[in-house]
Amino acid sequence: MFVKSYIVKDMSEAMEKIRRELGPDAVILSNRELKPKGITGLFKKPMIEVMVAYEPAPDKRIVPEKSARREEALSAQKSVPPKPYAQPQAQQRPQNTGAGMIPPGAARPEENVRAAQFEKILTAREEKAPEGAENLRQLYDQLSEIKGVVSNVAEKISTPEKKVPQKLSAEVTRIYETLVEHDVHYSVARKIARQTQELSARVNESPLKVARSLISEALGESAAIRLKKYRMNVIMLVGPTGVGKTTTLVKLASLFTIDQNLKVGLVNTDIYRVAAQEQIKTYAEIMDIPLHTLYSPEEMEGALSQLDDRDVVLIDTAGKSMANKEYAKEIEAYASQSGADEVLLTVSASMGFSACKAFLEQFAFLKGAKLVVTKLDEVVSWGNLLNIAYLAQRPIAYVTMGQNVPYDIERFDVRKAVDNILESAGG
Repeated sequence: MFVKSYIVKDMSEAMEKIRRELGPDAVILSNRELKPKGITGLFKKPMIEVMVAYEPAPDKRIVPEKSARREEALSAQKSVPPKPYAQPQAQQRPQNTGAGMIPPGAARPEENVRAAQFEKILTAREEKAPEGAENLRQLYDQLSEIKGVVSNVAEKISTPEKKVPQKLSAEVTRIYETLVEHDVHYSVARKIARQTQELSARVNESPLKVARSLISEALGESAAIRLKKYRMNVIMLVGPTGVGKTTTLVKLASLFTIDQNLKVGLVNTDIYRVAAQEQIKTYAEIMDIPLHTLYSPEEMEGALSQLDDRDVVLIDTAGKSMANKEYAKEIEAYASQSGADEVLLTVSASMGFSACKAFLEQFAFLKGAKLVVTKLDEVVSWGNLLNIAYLAQRPIAYVTMGQNVPYDIERFDVRKAVDNILESAGG
């Protein structure tokens, strides 16, 4: 990894130079204002210093063996069959049953000309994309996801022995064990089990029926986006690195554009990864919708004024480490400047309990925010949905189950989630 410094007039000039000289996989580390020195400096506009991290392109003439091995590894990786979904039901797309809402879905409309055109153009774009850049982008996302998985596994190893709570009946014990086996955190599973034991005895009801009711209540009903008519609706997505914010934003933009025939605009505030900017720019061109890239919260008002003819404006934000204390302040500033009508906190289904707790606590100030749980296709059991809902105390709006735009997103179905979580417990 190398670091390079640029002295520029503004961030637009910096992005142009970085993209041209270092490619789309460069990452902006920091930027700061440089005030001219001396008396004459009082009359000059400050410059900006931008620090960029990048990997130099490999020299294929010197090490052709590595390039060949890389191609073999990629071919082997592509030959591995995809992991089956935890839920075997066919994926469905949302259907439009009412103005201002994305409801649960109907069959994929093959007759939809715009959708077919979207896929055709997207396929053509992907075929033209440089293989190296795409593989590096995928590797970056995979490494971010691995951090969450490793955290989850380490958490399970370091957790004290999860003994079954005492004085539970055989049926409630089976429910508790099923919850833990399906990735429900032991603390949440114990709470559900104890409440089930107490309530089933009090109301003389089946423990399994009581447990289903308690889990349904904890998960809550779907709270999809409700758009207001005759005005611009501003929706902001927030989440850590690697959870799929940008892909989720594009799926929502596609659904609004294709399904509801609404005018959509995009605002990108993720200026730290050049590849992320290229990704959202490509999708904006495919869907023929305006995109504004911002370098500070103060630019939000101007961008929204230029998009005042849009029905919906979707704002993408940067994903940073939760240890970065300036991250929350930056998000708060963008939320305030945008006056967002909806904020969607985006978390991955494979995110560890502790990491998820830290993220949700960090953004507790975003009152009224809803949840989007991504990458359900990458986990076997959906118990983490219950963990996330328990920690957040916020409604789940959508879940995503793959990378296909715009199809692999749907409104949260609480019954489907409960069936998965209590599977093998007779539920």
